[in-house]
Amino acid sequence: MSELLGDLLPTAIGLAISPIPIVAIVLLLLMPRARVKSVLFLIGWLAGIIVLAGLFAVAGGSLPEPDPEASKPLLGSLQLLLGGAALFFAITQWRARPRGDAQPAAPQWMASMEGLSPAAIFGLGALLASVNPKNLILNANAGLSIGSGAASWGQALALLAFVAVIGGISVWVPVLANLIWEERLRQPLARLRDELQRYNAIIMAVLLLMIGAQMIGKALHHF
Repeated sequence: MSELLGDLLPTAIGLAISPIPIVAIVLLLLMPRARVKSVLFLIGWLAGIIVLAGLFAVAGGSLPEPDPEASKPLLGSLQLLLGGAALFFAITQWRARPRGDAQPAAPQWMASMEGLSPAAIFGLGALLASVNPKNLILNANAGLSIGSGAASWGQALALLAFVAVIGGISVWVPVLANLIWEERLRQPLARLRDELQRYNAIIMAVLLLMIGAQMIGKALHHF
């Protein structure tokens, strides 16, 4: 299990290192009723990771490769495809980066966050954790690794919880810090929001490049 934890750690960190959820949680923490809204977003984020990675874990456990010593071409092919997709999105993000003094356009969902209902905030957390391209790739990779490598369903659930906790660190740390130092954090959070929005495309491009290279290297071991 320790080897599998080591394989999953880069993927879980990749889920955590993303400007989008950090910007979202910072926006929520600067709004009225920040505590309730931020906790709902956090619960949605964790649920999104667990559900989507869990679905891929079920799929990974169904792959017809019972011999642990044999090559695993099907799993390798799936991971190779995911790695290629990550590299494609890395190039897309790099080309979309703002040039010079140009300010990046804020996504529409950011502009409408203040008017969202509690259920919608929960849903937004779940969606951002699961179906944006980077996290879809990472959740798929984590789930396939868990499903094909876990010795039991109990172990698989523990590994899913591990991925969710590490993958949610960029969300639950600000939420916890805000519960303790709410007023002291307002100005630093506002500055962090502005910087992350500006450099989002560059951060995502570098992160996706590293993720894609790691996935492709991992996939080649299965052939």
